[in-house]
Amino acid sequence: MAEISTNTMEILSINDKETMEPSLIDQHMTDSSTIDDLIGEEEALNQNLPKLDSNGEYVWVEAKESELIGLTFDTEDDAYQAYCRYSYIKCFGVRSSNERKNTKGVAVAKEFCCFKQGNKAIKGTLGKQYSKLSRRTGCNAMVSFKIVDGKYECSRHEMVHNHEFCHPSEVSHLRCHRKIDSSEVKYLVHLRTSGIRLADGFRSLVKEARGSHVVGFEYADAASAVKKAMKKKFDKTDCNTLINILKQRAASEKDFYYDFELDEDNSLVSVFFRDRIIRQDYEAFYELLGNDGTYCTNKYDMVCAPFVGINNHTRICMFGIGFMLNERTESFEWLYKTFLASMGGIQPRTIMTDQSHAMSTAIANCFPKSKHRLCVWHLFKNSSAHLGHLKDKLGFNKLFSRILKRCHTVEELEHCWKRLTKEYNCAHHPWLTRLYELREKWCCAYDKDYFSAGVLSSQRSESTNNSLCKRFSKTTTLCDFYDIFGTVLSEWRSHERKDNSLCWEGTPEVSIPCSLLEFGSKIYTIGAYKRFEKEFVKAMSYKHKFVPSIDDTLCYYVYTERTDEFAHVVSFDQSTNYACCTCKRFEEGGFLCRHILFIYHCNCVDKIPSIYILKRWTKDAKPKEDLAEGSRKSGIVAGPVWKLDMHRQFNKVIVASADNDITRGIVKNCFEKVKAEIEAILGGIDVSDIEGADVDVIQNPKGKTKKGERFTRKRSIIDIQTSRARGKHKAAATRAREKNIVNTVVEDDLARNEVNNVPLHIGLREILMTP
Repeated sequence: MAEISTNTMEILSINDKETMEPSLIDQHMTDSSTIDDLIGEEEALNQNLPKLDSNGEYVWVEAKESELIGLTFDTEDDAYQAYCRYSYIKCFGVRSSNERKNTKGVAVAKEFCCFKQGNKAIKGTLGKQYSKLSRRTGCNAMVSFKIVDGKYECSRHEMVHNHEFCHPSEVSHLRCHRKIDSSEVKYLVHLRTSGIRLADGFRSLVKEARGSHVVGFEYADAASAVKKAMKKKFDKTDCNTLINILKQRAASEKDFYYDFELDEDNSLVSVFFRDRIIRQDYEAFYELLGNDGTYCTNKYDMVCAPFVGINNHTRICMFGIGFMLNERTESFEWLYKTFLASMGGIQPRTIMTDQSHAMSTAIANCFPKSKHRLCVWHLFKNSSAHLGHLKDKLGFNKLFSRILKRCHTVEELEHCWKRLTKEYNCAHHPWLTRLYELREKWCCAYDKDYFSAGVLSSQRSESTNNSLCKRFSKTTTLCDFYDIFGTVLSEWRSHERKDNSLCWEGTPEVSIPCSLLEFGSKIYTIGAYKRFEKEFVKAMSYKHKFVPSIDDTLCYYVYTERTDEFAHVVSFDQSTNYACCTCKRFEEGGFLCRHILFIYHCNCVDKIPSIYILKRWTKDAKPKEDLAEGSRKSGIVAGPVWKLDMHRQFNKVIVASADNDITRGIVKNCFEKVKAEIEAILGGIDVSDIEGADVDVIQNPKGKTKKGERFTRKRSIIDIQTSRARGKHKAAATRAREKNIVNTVVEDDLARNEVNNVPLHIGLREILMTP
């Protein structure tokens, strides 16, 4: 049998090792000089650095020498699994390829290739909707096994790729590396039949494996497997504990931050915490900050106030979580100052909240450099309580919605407002007058110079609250919330890793063959590109008119006759391709507006100027975690990759041994032996819990308010009037139904009496004398 390197030993299963000669295994496990020589030669290869081939193109090489040539396997599945384990360590995906047969129809060779082999077939412009990623790059990396006497021997190994290798933290999302065992399917089916949701069962597996990337499959894989299986079957104190948990994390984790506030009785009043990844997310996407504190989600009626933003995939990302016992200005000021301290004093450009006097005052004091915007959704909802008689008039809702959401210039706002007050005779309406006075806080025409990612409301934050509240109840403790919050945060980060993996796998297909779209699909993330493409498609319905100018800058009126009453002015410099528009959507959202894109398309501009490409929407917006320094120096296997691979393999052994006492004993003895050997080398393994500083026992928040103090926000006049109107409406509807029932009964009796010739009025004497 051919010589086997140490890397090969890591990817072979236990059964494969038992088939080798013991002397050969011992020889290579102890030959350290050969390993060191190999490490020095392949240091550059293990850092996944590209090289130039003979054609002057960049290529990525797996290794200098093949670790699979000469290996023999009993079955095709064993050969495929070995290549899968190898590709997992090298960070790329594989799939089954060609099978060669002789003239008698007997298979003589089997090939497995990189999952990016080949090119996507062009099926014309009238095919299916462009929704699938283009993963194929024409990669030629592959392995070939010749079949002799039923054995599969590796005879050829192409190790050159024409694409970058996947990041180690994202390789588990590739299709070939997602596998669900039969035992896990049985476990999920058992939970499903017991009335437990599949999503909750999947979360339990993730928690047991300590990470969704360690489980080995995703929720969609579990749902598909369970569906198939089902188809076959039927044909001290709570607060003190929480603070201690936060202290342990702060002592053991890098850059974990927490803070809390106590009253004079040592009872918890407020708490805030965030981890290292949250800090990294905020530094990358700090421009927009959403905060909402209208929900009480635990047994102490503490207000849950999450800080959220939008990442480069246009998904919600968490910037921290806070709890407050009340919604006073002082409480919000403590929370905001603590948040700023945890983020190094970096203030957002725009902070979006609902309408609250306490929050507005606290934001003005704590975020002087930030633009405070009010939630448009709240304003539109509250208008129903004040403008009910106006909303019933034809066209009022459409015009009022345009004022709140689609006035991009001050002139357009003034024009629409005058039209509203004149057509519907509401110039002196008190609520509308107050709304007009606050126009700089809700109208996007006044916020064009402040980045807000194109978001008009704090619904991003409120949807976060709603998703959390679905898992909470009035009996949920703070420790329970901490666990559930960690689960939700882990799910969001798993979605982010999946998005990163999809961006690495390929680029989205463009809906219109245009160089601008093709350029955008390569630099933007998939989520960001969809927004860019949507804006470009809308630009195709616009028209333009040239405006003479004095200098070399070209000016155009860009408009659409169907929806626009005002034309936007686009200034375009042909020499530099710089352009600006009066709508200022780029300054507000970070994407070129449809007006500039239309002028670019008319002037055959094929690339977006770098000045208009915001890093926060690109694939490189957030720096990925570096590989372990020791792994780079050793050049063998990156630390995160090795840990994921070992965790997965050991987890399978533990699951397989759980139902047998003998196998349990074997696993335990092997663990004790391995632990003793590692302790002898490292000098001990520190697995003890980290104790925090001795402090007085923190009491749970007080359940009762002090005399004269409100812990919850006082109901506004809008809420009171809305509830009162809703109650009157229900009462009137009930009376109408009851009256209708009585009228129906009386009419039926009258009709029956007329048919039987019964007099309508009859006295008591007549009733008594009737036989």
